[in-house]
Amino acid sequence: MRLVLSLALCLGLAPRAHAQAFFDVPAAYPTIQAAIDAATSAGVVRIAPGTYTGFGNVDLDPRGKAITIRGDSAQTTVIDCQGSAATPHRAFRILAGGTALVIERLRIENGYEAEGGAMEIRNARPTIRECLFRACEAAQLGGAVVLGGVAPARFIDCRFESCRAYAGGALHTRSTAAANLSNCDFLGGSAAWRGGALFLDAVPLVASACTFDSNRAVDLGGAIEAIGGAFLRVQGCNFVANGSDGSGGAIGAESQGTVVDVETSSFAQSFAGPSVTQGPGGPNGGAIALRDCMSELRDCQLVGNRCRGEGGAIYFAFGNTRMERCRFEQNTAGEYGGAIGMDGDVTLIDCNLFENQALGFQGGGISAQGGRTLTMQGGTIARNVARGGAGIVFWGAQGTLLNVRFEDNSAPSGRSGAIEAFGGPGTTVALVGCAFERNSAASIGALFADGGARVDATECSFVENVALQSDTGACEASFGGVLRMSRCELRDNLAASWFGAVRVHEGTAELEGCLLVGNAAAGESGAVGVSGSTGSVLLESCTIADNFSNGAAIRCEQGTLTLENSIVWNNFRSGLVAQNGGVITSTYSDIQGGFPGLGNRNQNPLFANAAAGDYRLSALSPLRDAGSSALVPATLTVDLDGSPRILGLAVDIGADEYLAPLPGTLDPLRLVTRVNGTGAELTTKSAPAGSTLALHFEALSTPLQSAVGLVLGNAVPVAAPIFPTPGLPGLQLDLASALFFVGGTAPPPFGVEYLGPNGIARSYLVPPGLGGLRLRLQGVALGPMTQSGFLAFSDAQELIF
Repeated sequence: MRLVLSLALCLGLAPRAHAQAFFDVPAAYPTIQAAIDAATSAGVVRIAPGTYTGFGNVDLDPRGKAITIRGDSAQTTVIDCQGSAATPHRAFRILAGGTALVIERLRIENGYEAEGGAMEIRNARPTIRECLFRACEAAQLGGAVVLGGVAPARFIDCRFESCRAYAGGALHTRSTAAANLSNCDFLGGSAAWRGGALFLDAVPLVASACTFDSNRAVDLGGAIEAIGGAFLRVQGCNFVANGSDGSGGAIGAESQGTVVDVETSSFAQSFAGPSVTQGPGGPNGGAIALRDCMSELRDCQLVGNRCRGEGGAIYFAFGNTRMERCRFEQNTAGEYGGAIGMDGDVTLIDCNLFENQALGFQGGGISAQGGRTLTMQGGTIARNVARGGAGIVFWGAQGTLLNVRFEDNSAPSGRSGAIEAFGGPGTTVALVGCAFERNSAASIGALFADGGARVDATECSFVENVALQSDTGACEASFGGVLRMSRCELRDNLAASWFGAVRVHEGTAELEGCLLVGNAAAGESGAVGVSGSTGSVLLESCTIADNFSNGAAIRCEQGTLTLENSIVWNNFRSGLVAQNGGVITSTYSDIQGGFPGLGNRNQNPLFANAAAGDYRLSALSPLRDAGSSALVPATLTVDLDGSPRILGLAVDIGADEYLAPLPGTLDPLRLVTRVNGTGAELTTKSAPAGSTLALHFEALSTPLQSAVGLVLGNAVPVAAPIFPTPGLPGLQLDLASALFFVGGTAPPPFGVEYLGPNGIARSYLVPPGLGGLRLRLQGVALGPMTQSGFLAFSDAQELIF
């Protein structure tokens, strides 16, 4: 027998595989159900073009078979269920089966059932492909499809048109069922309650490359609603013109355990609320509304969405949300938060908000309230409009913003063009490295801390902000508000009436190491003003110069104002004015025209180049080492430029420490040091323990790239001098005590290294235990191609540990 079989195989006589079996309707079988009943495993029920109705063509049962049910196309092969409330019928009821059941290329219309108007799927895992569901209805759930049981279903290249239900106008999933939707369209669906297209109840669903257009819900989730611990993942989908009379014009989700994950998707022209007018009251989240959920959005676009209440694009409550690289543009809220309304914790990474609007109240870009936290890193907030806090309003909330730009935001009829913080001591905002440019408001151009709120700004810039009618060009703290600014720059801000840069009224402000120049006000004070009996301002190590007003640079009407180690120079009108019981105290400051107080001066500070905007001290300035180091707070460790605050015998007066240049030869060499990625241009910089020091020595001309390069260093106590080696012009080191710092391919002092086109680069982690030391570094090139024909030196750099 084996011999016969082997011979047959060799002669090519092996039996052929069975050909796929086809069961044709109506050619071989009069109805679709008859063909299904006759079909064998892996068979194909082929349905010819035409419209199929009545018994045997509706309420179909695949009987758990692994078969394919295929029409000619969704345009030509139609199952018309002719269902109604009086005579309910659907196309399919699938109660069992594995992944091998496929239904494709059919148009199913006019289905009606209590649940799943076109299709009921329970404990089965079919693939539905290239089908069109049109005008199907469910009295309760899933106008086209209802999913239940333990097995997932897949829908690929399907289209759902004008389907409706009480919940889940097109599709409803519940229990432990799951669904995967790929390249499907949901158009014109409606729900009398929630989920105009999809309603998820405690189940996972993935939608990829789908379109949701013009779906509607009465309560929540114009397109999708997820509850009860559901997991919704949306990838590469488009949501257009979806709407809800309640919240969440496109997506709504709620309840603990529910997760919403959205990436590379767009939301446009969706709305929450039948109309969007100025508040009060109304639905929230024009595109998305989430409550008690975990959510994440990445690389999404939200444009032209609107709501009657809060969050023209998105509203969050009581959950936790993270958004990365998202863009919010031209969204509108009737109340707060033109783009984002939040009563939950939100993190934004590199997100941009452009031209959003809050019609009724504050927060043209973002409204943060309810004791929650907003964390924002990077991104731009620009051209947003509101009655106050046109960029962001914090109301009883906390915020941390790092390297965020606020540009051209406007509150034309209110206060605070960029940020407004109020709501008592529970409102705290920390700003680090943020820029505020050309923001405007009727009363306060950029930033307002009110009613016990506190704002801390570090290394921020406020440039060309405008108070259009009154009050303050840049920043104000009033009625218990606290404003603390460290190493900030306030330049060219303008108030049409009172105070050019900073005002405090019955509040507190501390400015440390700040530069206030070129600010102007038509009224009281070009730079700083204090009013109210409890108003208090401290100016420590600040430079206030070239400000303009019809009053003074600094005015104190009631309250107190203290200057320490500061410069007040070349301002239009007088420098300091106290009236109505206001008290000004000054020590170790340089004030044009003079002012009583210990260590005060009346000397030209000799700025490096004030005409060009450089207010650092020149080498000839009498203010070098002229301040009181004892007055410098422990928090002010570096100056406005990031170099150490105290160099030399004592602190310099003003916002900047003088940095002596340390020139090398004129050969085209460059030595650059960076601490944690910054400070490349500074001659002297701080390098605390744990920071990362990057060093780069390079030749800027091709011939020098053949020179031998190395970097030498002197390490001495901070106060100890370094005496350059005589007879070697351009050498800023004591060669006798020089350390071989980098260079060479072997441990020092062995080996050599040519500069090459990329130079010499090293990176170090600054170890503990170096506090109180100063390291001076200088690059050396050896070779006949240098100007001297022997060696050349770069400019030197210093690190203070």
